[in-house]
Amino acid sequence: MCSGKFNPADLLSIALDKREIAAISGSEPFSFRLLQSGKYQLIASNMSGDYANLSCCVLGVSGALARDHKPVAAALTQAILEAHSYASAHPESVAQSFMAHALNTDEAEVSGILHGQGHGHHAVGRGLCE
Repeated sequence: MCSGKFNPADLLSIALDKREIAAISGSEPFSFRLLQSGKYQLIASNMSGDYANLSCCVLGVSGALARDHKPVAAALTQAILEAHSYASAHPESVAQSFMAHALNTDEAEVSGILHGQGHGHHAVGRGLCE
């Protein structure tokens, strides 16, 4: 079992300011908002260092789907790759469409987050494994 104090994402900036913590590992939109405030600095992310041009996301499918329904697994994978390519090329359009499902954000913030993501990177084969 983990020991220590856990902070809700919306209170991380307070914990940083009080020096109760030295760094965070977070997700969007909380990390984006902290960086946009100008008070904090990005140390590393999945878009820096060795991973900068590798991939934004990884898709996992069950062994049964991969073995027994290869065309379905391939179609699912292809659809996600195409969606990521579209998001990379058209972040404003995706942000606008996403607003129908979004809470506590706006198009500019969603677009800003998408601009910082690597949805256009599709590493496969040896490039993904190295």
